[in-house]
Amino acid sequence: MMIYLYPDGLIAQQAIKIHASNVVCLVYKRLTGVSCSDSDCKVCPETRKVKHNLSKRIQRYLTRSKIDEIVRAKPDFLWEVLEKFYSSATHFHLSEFNDYINFLSVKESNRSIPQKRLIRRFNNLNIKLLKVFSYSTFIKKEKKYNAYILSSKLDRNTCTYCNRNYTNTVVSKDGEKIIRPQFDHWYPKKKLSLLALSFYNLIPSCSTCNTSIKGDQIFKTGIYLHPYLDKINNEDLKFSYKYSSETKNGLAIKLLYPNNDHVVKRTMESYKIEEVYNAHTEELKELLKIKQAYSERYLSVLSANTFKGLKISMEELYRLAFGVYYNEKDFGKRPFSKMKKDILKELNIVRD
Repeated sequence: MMIYLYPDGLIAQQAIKIHASNVVCLVYKRLTGVSCSDSDCKVCPETRKVKHNLSKRIQRYLTRSKIDEIVRAKPDFLWEVLEKFYSSATHFHLSEFNDYINFLSVKESNRSIPQKRLIRRFNNLNIKLLKVFSYSTFIKKEKKYNAYILSSKLDRNTCTYCNRNYTNTVVSKDGEKIIRPQFDHWYPKKKLSLLALSFYNLIPSCSTCNTSIKGDQIFKTGIYLHPYLDKINNEDLKFSYKYSSETKNGLAIKLLYPNNDHVVKRTMESYKIEEVYNAHTEELKELLKIKQAYSERYLSVLSANTFKGLKISMEELYRLAFGVYYNEKDFGKRPFSKMKKDILKELNIVRD
């Protein structure tokens, strides 16, 4: 499961505008000590130049406009941003950058001395870049622009990757910042630190998907799904079920790939979607009970009896009955929305 984040939608466009204007100031001030010309800017006054030890060549490359380009770069251009930086602003050759990426996939104990040496050189640069593209500063609650502001603007109710856990942003009336989603770095910040604050590299997610499952794996567009780039077609992925002797209640959730899309399948397997959903077979059990008790007439019974006389749409009736949203564009508002719809369709309780 992966919720599409509609990059051209009003929410994303407003969020990236605010994010870029603030992050560019944060990065450039930490890099150069120079403030912007906006007298209303809240980021520059609280930001100081840091000791980053970046080369003069890199400092000349990272102009305000270049930083803005890095922060705003679309998902399918993020890799190009990296290649341009390493080939134009550093002493690394592009071939060395590609070697670095390949060497990272080698188990540490199996790496040769030259491989370890190259990785160490890139890691040293990443440490310097992170002092400027400072994610640790961005997530500080007391900063004028921080992760809570971005997550509030994005307004994601459930995890983008699994649609299984709530990821609401909660700030009290007196401004206390209580909870928010984690931001997964689609390109890991410690390995590709130039993108640590890039908008389309910050994916609102739950701690399970971000920390326990994905970690710092390096994904690439076209090989794995990106939520701001790839919208899963209903025929690309379907939730189904089976009876199993390996579970406590004899039920198991399974994923089907009708179009045999290898990118979709590879992504779902990487995020362990089938495995984590099988921790929630009680949700499935409830749907099967409804089928047994009401056959295919459940919504009709509710409409004719429980909600008789009320002006209520079929989508509202569906939400009241099953606790999830019917329309695909609303799946991210409640956990398990796609899973329940797919199985309810399979049981013929709902139809398109």
